Amino acid sequence: MIPAVYEGLLPFADSLQQWTAAKDHNKWGFINRKGEWIISPRFDELQNFSGSLAIAGMHDSTGDTFEGLVDHGNMTYGLINQKGEWKIKPTYRKLVLNDNGVAIFKNREGFWGLMNTDEQVLTPAEYAIIFPFQHGMAIVVKKEKGELERFYEDFDLQVTTGGKWGMINEKGKVVLPVEYDYISMMVEGMAAFNTGGRWVPEHLYSSSYRFRDGKWGFIDSLGHIAISPQFDKADDFHSGVAYVTKSDTTFYMDKKGRHIPGPPAQTIDLASKPPQDKLISFCQSAQWGYIDTLGNTIIPAGFGEAQHFSEGLAAVMKSKPCSPSPDINYKDLAQRLRITFEKTSEEYIKKMSDAQTDTIPESWGYINAAGKQVISFRFLKAGRFSDGLAAVDQKGLWGFIDKTGEWVIKPQYDDDTQEHYEFKDGLAMVRLHGRWGFINKTGKQVIPAVYNMAREFREGLAAVKIGERWGFIEKSGKLAIHPDFEKVGDFYGGMAFARKTPDENTSASETHYGFIDTKGNWVIPPRFAVAEDFSDGLAAVVEERLADENTRRYSAYGRKWGYIDRNGTLVIPCLYSLACPFEKGIAFVKIFDEAKYINRSGDVLINHVNADYGQEAPDKKYIYGLSIEVAKGGRCGFKNKKRKWAIQPIYNQVTYFSKVY
Repeated sequence: MIPAVYEGLLPFADSLQQWTAAKDHNKWGFINRKGEWIISPRFDELQNFSGSLAIAGMHDSTGDTFEGLVDHGNMTYGLINQKGEWKIKPTYRKLVLNDNGVAIFKNREGFWGLMNTDEQVLTPAEYAIIFPFQHGMAIVVKKEKGELERFYEDFDLQVTTGGKWGMINEKGKVVLPVEYDYISMMVEGMAAFNTGGRWVPEHLYSSSYRFRDGKWGFIDSLGHIAISPQFDKADDFHSGVAYVTKSDTTFYMDKKGRHIPGPPAQTIDLASKPPQDKLISFCQSAQWGYIDTLGNTIIPAGFGEAQHFSEGLAAVMKSKPCSPSPDINYKDLAQRLRITFEKTSEEYIKKMSDAQTDTIPESWGYINAAGKQVISFRFLKAGRFSDGLAAVDQKGLWGFIDKTGEWVIKPQYDDDTQEHYEFKDGLAMVRLHGRWGFINKTGKQVIPAVYNMAREFREGLAAVKIGERWGFIEKSGKLAIHPDFEKVGDFYGGMAFARKTPDENTSASETHYGFIDTKGNWVIPPRFAVAEDFSDGLAAVVEERLADENTRRYSAYGRKWGYIDRNGTLVIPCLYSLACPFEKGIAFVKIFDEAKYINRSGDVLINHVNADYGQEAPDKKYIYGLSIEVAKGGRCGFKNKKRKWAIQPIYNQVTYFSKVY
């Protein structure tokens, strides 16, 4: 109908729309349904018509210059009519055209106001942001005099973590005083608002901020306070019901603030499309517990998160309160801004109303194998016990406690790396001010934190990264293998895979993967396209990059994996698109979408193809003779090696068994 000759096109919204924006020679104009130019391409940006007007953008030729070149990074926007003439000249940094004939604008100084399409100002440009209109109302944020305010840019939209919030109507009149600390999006004619709250960093040294504290109430679509601020937490309304917390009580209420019973328990088939009824919108918090290998519940599900047992104790998190909006993250706010500027349909509104935080401050503690809490909930995060100590996060810094919960090594190490903070053979790898090193159980740095990256010791050696190259150190800190490698594995049986960093002295063969000994000498010469660590005496490798179309179909990367022995002999041919390490003589492999378990001779022990699975089989190994399986409907359980359900699929999520449960 319209030939493919344009550099860009906007879609026709419906059968009534006769024109759409098209791009040619880097300029935008309008074509009709025959592909004929109605308005010639001469604009740098263009949106489709809303009524008789459209927003158009032009590069700002008055912008900053550098060595005579104009900075075209800035755009200015105006309104054009159906003749392509300027109704409002392009002098604004941002324009949002409302259906009622008013436009939200952002001036060159970065402040927002409201005007009609005759450019008559209805609300002066005095706001840090004006959100798009919903139900005839727009939320506004004004910076207070002398207040320190933070701004973030996300999708070219400004987000503020300060100022006071209020509401205006389509005539620019303030209908809700600009004196509140936060107002949510209007959902079902109600918007949650907060007074007395504040923006605080997520943790020490963090540039991410969250909104906390204060009291929450609700505003109706007329800008009236429908429910006074009295709640500690509040969800948006769904199907006439909101979930709120007041003091230590959490309950559902209607739009008049009256308590109502909670929803009945429900089971949702995750494989089918969720029903669009009121039950689906109610929050139901996940609960973790512990089972044994027979499927018996040993510790009832009552934790927000739970880790494996280690040395008789397990880190657990408080059960999360079932309130989808306890805190507001500025990134969520930025996404809300982006979505509302694009479209304010109920679909987008519902999507944004479900924002939740991942953790509860100071919510981690430890239980014993009987389920009794032995270390109270007082940490931001918590790791596993090893050598009698566990790494825990307090106020954004990591330290180590003993099994009584007492500090052995005070918190001082960098955040977000707790998976590395475990003692093994008396040493723990830690990161201090961005660099890695090793400490002993008294906290003494036995190997200074000077490395860009590091891995734990295996067979007496640890891989460390100096600059962009990897080498190995001994437990004394002495360099055992010079950093000459672009990539290395860990030592297993005295061998580790490695690939040289290419330079003028590197041969072509050394840019492939091979295996080195603990002196750094090649014991299996580099000839593999990819290689993995040895396990059970075998290592998965890719012998070469395959270009043949018949073999490429097995992998998106055109690779086929096989296994070599410690002599470098290919003992299992390169047939597989996925090859996992051997464990106790068994390995999980895939050929295209066919999943299997094989033995060390390459014989198929178990065909893993099952109607329960999608494209990817969820498990790659058996622990205590059981593998994690996902049944139709998305529920999880465990199957034995005869492919029978040993523990029925009744859980939303499971982990592998550890030594205890």
